[in-house]
Amino acid sequence: MGAPFSRHDLEQALTSESVDVTVYKLLLGRLYMKPHKNATLDAVETSLVDGMPKAQFGLLEQTRALMLWRHYSRHDDNPDLDMAPAWAAAIEQIVANLNGHHLSTDRAAQMYEVAEAAVEERRMTLVTALAIRDQDERYTVFDTTPAISDQ
Repeated sequence: MGAPFSRHDLEQALTSESVDVTVYKLLLGRLYMKPHKNATLDAVETSLVDGMPKAQFGLLEQTRALMLWRHYSRHDDNPDLDMAPAWAAAIEQIVANLNGHHLSTDRAAQMYEVAEAAVEERRMTLVTALAIRDQDERYTVFDTTPAISDQ
């Protein structure tokens, strides 16, 4: 499978009888992978690991979301973990939109049961602090043309 590839291509491959569907299921979020029991995840990472597979995000997208949070955590030595679900919703929205899935602030807030304003504030904080731009290769998996600034 040569990169870049699209989510649609992966969905189509699932119907083929000549492929090992396990890889495609991993990429499309149809196979849930539990973290190692000794893994140390903070509250935001735990929210992402629990929430993203339910929304059928693939393993690569989940990894990009965790990477985004860890990059930000290094930037801000003391992020407010009391608002972990709001951070997770903002991260999921960013990663979703960078990878060609439209996820509104309202929908992300509903998924994590937090206020829309809290998600928007954290999304803007992340975008600014990490200088996230459209098609940011650090957090993009699929070949898309999204516009994060329009979300």
